[in-house]
Amino acid sequence: MPILREYQQLQEQSKSLREQLISFENREDFKRESAFFNRLKTLMADYNESALDVIKLVNTEKSVSESPAIRKKRMIKEYRNPYEREIVETRGGNHKTLRAWKDQYGAEVVDSWLVEEK
Repeated sequence: MPILREYQQLQEQSKSLREQLISFENREDFKRESAFFNRLKTLMADYNESALDVIKLVNTEKSVSESPAIRKKRMIKEYRNPYEREIVETRGGNHKTLRAWKDQYGAEVVDSWLVEEK
């Protein structure tokens, strides 16, 4: 008996879903969107383009005007002071110790202490 009841419930759900589908098909916004989608698929087939190609095409136009410029992350530079045996790792030139070294020894000398860029 439980199997028969489950079958009846599934039939009721199926009937409800069919009614929902019919109501969707009668909506004006659904008809407009469906027509657009069908024309788009036809154009994609005519020009042999995939959905990803179309997305890339649309996103490039949008990204030029709306997306902010993304700055590349700077490399970590490692400087080693030969006099004091101290090591400084920095991404920019405003590191306190590095600035003090440049004031004391000169920028060209300190730039020659660059050991590695990571």
